[in-house]
Amino acid sequence: MGDFTFTTGGGETFTLPPAASVAQDIPGGVTLDAIVNPEDVGAQVRLTMAALSAAAAPAAMAALRAMTTADMMQVTAAWMSHVNDDGEATLPES
Repeated sequence: MGDFTFTTGGGETFTLPPAASVAQDIPGGVTLDAIVNPEDVGAQVRLTMAALSAAAAPAAMAALRAMTTADMMQVTAAWMSHVNDDGEATLPES
């Protein structure tokens, strides 16, 4: 699986592991809510933030927190939909 890299407006580059690599660290209820209710934006955001909290190194998390909400959401959405080197999505779609 390929890592995901993002660059801040200040030019700093950070790497996140594939979202699927932290699936074992996400509470099952968070995942189940997102799968059972794919139209529930709140459930999708909770899943994304739980995965991010499990995956991000402190420096990467600090960089994301310093971004505007729009920029942070753009980066996290791209990370969650990042495709692995083998062409598979990092998290299964419901």
